[in-house]
Amino acid sequence: MKMPDNVVKGWNIIGKIQGAVVVFFLVFTMALIFAQVILRYVFNAPLLGIEDYLLIPIAWMYMIGAALASFHRAHIDCGIILLYIKRKTTYKLLMLMRSALMLGVCLWLLKWAYWYWLYLLRVDKTSALGYIRMVYVESAAFFGILLMTIFAAVEFADWALIMSGKKEVNFVPIGGGISNDN
Repeated sequence: MKMPDNVVKGWNIIGKIQGAVVVFFLVFTMALIFAQVILRYVFNAPLLGIEDYLLIPIAWMYMIGAALASFHRAHIDCGIILLYIKRKTTYKLLMLMRSALMLGVCLWLLKWAYWYWLYLLRVDKTSALGYIRMVYVESAAFFGILLMTIFAAVEFADWALIMSGKKEVNFVPIGGGISNDN
């Protein structure tokens, strides 16, 4: 099953935007830390509350980076079971179950993150020194998990299409020895 070109382009644009956001926050974080080091050790005049200002780019960089890993399907996993899989059907079934489990966990976390986000909007707390509204920092958890859930749903749909035979997957066993089974 081939996706339309504009869907593929839009999907790739989402990944590029996420990558650009992560790079922006990484550069911004490094610039703030560099400014703090220069101010503190060269001019002996540290900027009070810079740690509060670092919370925003670090939280968003972390959550958008995690969503970017989910977008690229570069999850942290233990692939030792793949050493023992020789059949394509077994591999497809394992990956379908893995993506279903991942989608279930993401949906469960999304529910809790949504409740936490509503709490943040209601409480409206601020940081101690910089008086930054913490909703800007802590809402990164909800939006990052929302993106991860979307990407997990797409991955699950992808493996469901592969399992049903509407889409093909390249399978080469890690240990060699391909069986004749699909």
